[in-house]
Amino acid sequence: MIPAIDVHSHFWPRGFLKAMATGEEWFGWQKIAKTGSKTQLKLHDQTLSFAIPSMDLAAPDLRTQERIKTQGVTLEATMVVGFLWNYHLSDRDSTRYCREVNEELSEVQNAFPNNYHGLAMLPMQSKTQAFKEISYATDKLGLKSFAIASHVNGANLDEKDLLDIIETIAQENLSLTVHPEFFNKIGDSDRLTRHYFKSSIGAPAETAIALLSLTHSGIFDRFPNFRVSFTQGGGFAPYTIGRNRVRWDLDSPENKKTLLSPEKYLRNCYVDCLVHDDDSFAFLLERMGTDRVTVGTDYPFDWDHPGGSANWIRNMENINADIKRDILWNNAATFLNTKIAYKEIE
Repeated sequence: MIPAIDVHSHFWPRGFLKAMATGEEWFGWQKIAKTGSKTQLKLHDQTLSFAIPSMDLAAPDLRTQERIKTQGVTLEATMVVGFLWNYHLSDRDSTRYCREVNEELSEVQNAFPNNYHGLAMLPMQSKTQAFKEISYATDKLGLKSFAIASHVNGANLDEKDLLDIIETIAQENLSLTVHPEFFNKIGDSDRLTRHYFKSSIGAPAETAIALLSLTHSGIFDRFPNFRVSFTQGGGFAPYTIGRNRVRWDLDSPENKKTLLSPEKYLRNCYVDCLVHDDDSFAFLLERMGTDRVTVGTDYPFDWDHPGGSANWIRNMENINADIKRDILWNNAATFLNTKIAYKEIE
C-alpha cells in the first residue's frame, strides 16, 4: 500500500490538557464544566465545547499505530488545534506560549522522526518576537516548518509586519502552513449560525482570503520557491480566481504589486485535498497541478473526508498510481523538505 503524509493534523498541547484536568487557567483559557464527553471552555467572552482527550502526544507511538491502521498515514505534520493560536496574548506571554508548544513538538519530532514533523508556532502579533522564535525553533529545536492562522487579530497576511515575518520564513527556505483562524472568521454573523456554516463556509473563505492576500502581495515574485500550503484545498480561491484576474486587469499599473495576474501564482502554492467531493477534487488537480496537492485530514476532528482522505485518494479510479503516489507522499515530502525515505506499507 502507498503510505501517506498528512500535512494537516492537530494535537492538544500537554500544558493545555493538564490545565483542563486540574482546573487551572492556561494562557487565558479556563474550564467551565464537563457535560458527558464534552468540556466547556472559556476565553474572555468566548465559550467553546469540545471532546478533549486525557492525553495526546504523550503517547505518539500509539497514535502513529492507529493512523497507519486506519489510513496508512506514516508521517504527519502536526500543529496545535485550530482555536489555540492565542494571538490575544501580550508579546511576552505569546512568546512563552509558542516556546512551550514548540519545545513539545521538538521532543516528539526528535523521538519519532519518521512519524512526526512539527509545525512550529509563532507570536505573530509581535514581529520582533516572531523573528526570535523563528531562529530559536530552527537553530535550537530543529523545527523547519511553521503554521500560522489566516489572519492575525483581523489583519490579513499582506499587512507589512505580517508579510515581513512570512518573507523571513521564505528567505530561510522553511515551509509554512496557513490554517483558518477559529475566531472572527470573515462574515461571522447570525447568518452563519445555522447548518454549521461557520466552518463549512467560513473556513474555506478564510483560506481563500489568506491565499489571495499573499498572492497579491508579490511574495512569489520575490521568492518563487517559497513553500507555502493552504488547508481546505485553498478554499474558494482556485474556483473564483477569474474574478480576481478581472479586477487585477482593470487596476491601474501603479496599484499592482505583482508582475503577473493572480491566477499565474496558484501553482506556487500547495493545497491539501480537503474539498470532499470527486468533481471538486478533479478540478483542483487541473487548476493547481498534480504536483501541488497533498493529503490533509484535519485529524482528530471530523472534517476529514468520509472514510479518510488518504483512503479516498488510494481508491480513486480516474488517476494513475504515479499521481496517487505524488499526492499521498511525494508532494508533501517536497513541501516539508523531509528526507524520510518512501517505503510501501505491507
